[in-house]
Amino acid sequence: MDNNCIISATGGISNWNDVVEFMLLGASTTQICTEVMFKGFNIIEKLNAGLEDYLTRHNFESLHSIIGLSLNKINKFESLDKNIPTIANIDQNNCIKCGNCFTSCTDGAYQAIEYADKSDNITYTVNPDKCTGCGLCSIICPVSCIKMKSAVNALIN
Repeated sequence: MDNNCIISATGGISNWNDVVEFMLLGASTTQICTEVMFKGFNIIEKLNAGLEDYLTRHNFESLHSIIGLSLNKINKFESLDKNIPTIANIDQNNCIKCGNCFTSCTDGAYQAIEYADKSDNITYTVNPDKCTGCGLCSIICPVSCIKMKSAVNALIN
């Protein structure tokens, strides 16, 4: 019986760095869809050039030679230090009110970001009792106005 499993990386690939990261974690194939819709098929040329440059700079013969190289750096969730509580902190001055953080937290995380629309003034705030510090909101923010902070410091500021 063959215990090998083929992994194909999909979702969130927008450049050659993403391809390398997925392959280092064991993917032998990658699929790109949304980024092609946004930027067209020309991104494939940039992706190929970036991959070729990466392989050359790191003295790899082929993409096949990087598959799974980072697997030994993966830790089980139980072994992660969970004694460093962090929560999201939204800079209201730089927030463009796009709602991406609210949607991603509501639909994909812990429902910790709250929405208020008072007198045509939309605000998004973090409920510290619900925020687990997953960081999804800070990743999805198009203007980087959400920073992860120590839960103690975030409550003081």
